Amino acid sequence: MQVLVSLARAIVRGAIAFAIIAVLWSVTAAAVGSPISMPTLAAVVGRLGQLCLSPWFWQDAWISAQHILLGYVAALIGIPLGLALASAAPMRFGLGALVNGLAAAPLIAGAPLMTLWFGIGDGSKIALAFAVTAFTLASDIMSGLARPAPMDGAQRETPGTTRCILAAMRRAFVLAVGAVLVGEMVASTHGLGYLLMASVATFDTPQGVAALLFVSLPCGVVVAICRWAERQVA
Repeated sequence: MQVLVSLARAIVRGAIAFAIIAVLWSVTAAAVGSPISMPTLAAVVGRLGQLCLSPWFWQDAWISAQHILLGYVAALIGIPLGLALASAAPMRFGLGALVNGLAAAPLIAGAPLMTLWFGIGDGSKIALAFAVTAFTLASDIMSGLARPAPMDGAQRETPGTTRCILAAMRRAFVLAVGAVLVGEMVASTHGLGYLLMASVATFDTPQGVAALLFVSLPCGVVVAICRWAERQVA
């Protein structure tokens, strides 16, 4: 019963968020008055429906999904690395600064270099998603679990290992999606990132917004599920 209540609350909160976005979008579109700069919500939804009926759109979506999954799954190596760094102080002393530094670096800006090193095909997108995600996973887990005792001797609450890993995976997933889209924008002939750039090049703003909405909705669902799972193990 509690699970059903939590699910219902999540659905209601999501509906409220979408309603607020829809109202703000409609008001802004009316104020701007330019279908190129700010298309109406009806135009975006209509174009999304057209895209969902197009086989080539689903081919692009499948290509992007493969890039995201392959890069993200490979980056899960950051989980045991983060656990090892959290549990072994000497290892953390030697490698902790490097991992934190790479996690803080804007590696997503290396998309052109990844294209140079791995080519215009799938490899550069997968490699970029891996680089952006793996170090973030390791850094978040290490920082979340390896907390030094405070100087005043007071007890400091440390999150459970499972909850910490789930939170790190949630954040890393969103980064992986963004990295793949950026990689496809920089150099690609397929994928949703390529579709976004093509929409901008042809001033087809409703298509670009529709493609972005198509990506955002599954991400929102995945993040909501992860947050729910985190609360269950809290």
